[in-house]
Amino acid sequence: MILHPSQYNPKKYNRVFIFGCSFTNYVWPTWANILHFETNPGTLAYNYGAAGGGNLFIICQMMAANQKHNFQQGDLILTMWSTFCREDRYIGHRWEVPGNLWTQNFYDEQFLMKYACAKGYTVRDLALISAGTEFMRGSSADSFAFLSVPPDWDRQYNKIHDFDNVLDLYQDLINSYPQVMYESVKDGHGGWVNGHKYFWPNVGGNNKIFQDYHPNTGMYLKYLQDIGFNISTDTQTRVSQYMSQLQTLGHHDTIREWGEGIYTNLGNYFWKENPI
Repeated sequence: MILHPSQYNPKKYNRVFIFGCSFTNYVWPTWANILHFETNPGTLAYNYGAAGGGNLFIICQMMAANQKHNFQQGDLILTMWSTFCREDRYIGHRWEVPGNLWTQNFYDEQFLMKYACAKGYTVRDLALISAGTEFMRGSSADSFAFLSVPPDWDRQYNKIHDFDNVLDLYQDLINSYPQVMYESVKDGHGGWVNGHKYFWPNVGGNNKIFQDYHPNTGMYLKYLQDIGFNISTDTQTRVSQYMSQLQTLGHHDTIREWGEGIYTNLGNYFWKENPI
């Protein structure tokens, strides 16, 4: 069943299963880590999120993980759905998840001109989210599920087709979700508050500062509190410590090393796993 954030009782869970994109599984701890920190020491968590993953990837991971682990009472499912204009494909032995079609470099311009359609992705992804939502509602495991951005987010990239009728069709589903994460971390000018700024030579160039739009751990904490989670003082202190450490790091490589150290210290209780 899907619960309201105010119903979170973290001490009751034996296993935690996590699904999403880079908002869920990133170089620094995300909202999912924060909720896991609240559980009893030794509670197993399996993070099936991946940077660039879209909603097709997310629901495929969810179904495969259920086949592998058999979600049951005493388990917790955590899901944050991604942005819509993404093309996920399982090729050979791995997922190709390049992320937002308008900023990636896996699919060429010819593919975009022929196949990319914001309305089409909205039709597809709201159906996927609806199916995933019904699965979580019917499961004996508890679930919390979130939207990272408003369902019309990709209108800014592809304005050829109007898709208000699709949004109207799924309005009850959309309204059943808590406030979208973007509403908690937006900058007031139509974009995200930058989670952190640092040198990333391969992306921003040697003389440029990369402005990472992914929320930092403190911003994820604010979002969880905004939508009604009661986060313990111990976890809030832990997040504050992470934020103090992150603010001293100004290069992508050192940030990655720091993040990997955090996950290593979590030991066998937090797995980044692929079910297939």
